[in-house]
Amino acid sequence: MGSPSGHKKGRWRKRLLIELAAAGAAVVIVAAAGADNLITQDLVTDGNATATRLGGGNAEVYVQANGACDANGDKINVTANQAWLTVASPGFVNVTGCGTGNAQSLGYSVTAAAPLAGVATVTGSEAVNDPEISTGPNSDFTVTVVPRAPASVSASATTTPSVNVSWPKSLDETTTDFSYQVHRKASGGAYALLTTVTADGSATYSRTDTAVVAGTQYCYKVLARYNAGAGTNVVSEFSSEQCATPTAVPSDTAPSVSSSVPTNGATNVPLADDLSVTFSEPVNVTGAWFTLTCNGVAQAATASGGP
Repeated sequence: MGSPSGHKKGRWRKRLLIELAAAGAAVVIVAAAGADNLITQDLVTDGNATATRLGGGNAEVYVQANGACDANGDKINVTANQAWLTVASPGFVNVTGCGTGNAQSLGYSVTAAAPLAGVATVTGSEAVNDPEISTGPNSDFTVTVVPRAPASVSASATTTPSVNVSWPKSLDETTTDFSYQVHRKASGGAYALLTTVTADGSATYSRTDTAVVAGTQYCYKVLARYNAGAGTNVVSEFSSEQCATPTAVPSDTAPSVSSSVPTNGATNVPLADDLSVTFSEPVNVTGAWFTLTCNGVAQAATASGGP
């Protein structure tokens, strides 16, 4: 039987198989040599993905040609193997050509019931088996559930010098096997792990960074980390970034004398007269806060007044 004029060879093969099936013949459909490949992947990562509870993403589906393209209006079902990951309605896409330029996308979402570190597989498959399109390792991808990051982070500088960093707990914090990693970068540098804080159920966590230099800006961000056991750890995205610049400790110089009665250097001052002194700033008049000398000889005096 010849191939009708104007029909692609691939389309004639499918028609022949359908006619044989209608005649009652036993037909086994196998991928033809040089079959096109069905690709199903996350739209952002071009592969596997992570998502949080009540989060999600988009599945991207396209056909990769292996020679002449056979994709022409093929219906591709997109399904997940876990109930906590749902694929958006209608659950399929129609691919009308090959290559990423003809890719179609379909949303997926993770429910609140998803377990931390849980893994779901999202698979693309033809609604009608087509020997001209092959499914294989690239026709599915996985979605791993990770914790949600702390909603915010704050950083406040002091004159110690130091920076106080605080953040609220993750909405996914568990009582065990949960921690937070604080990352820091100095002005012009790259982020690096500063410290790890074990979760203890607190509503808010904080740490003080004392390894700082006054006048240098430091930026901080925090991620949540869950230990699922067997060497498996999943981490959130980073929180927002917050920066602070610690300042130098102000110098503590002694106050100066602004004025005195009698004036400095006065002579013939009666021995019983009072001495009034005004300083450049408020002073603490308790204890041994002053000395009084006359011609280099210390004199006894009783202080009164002052703040």
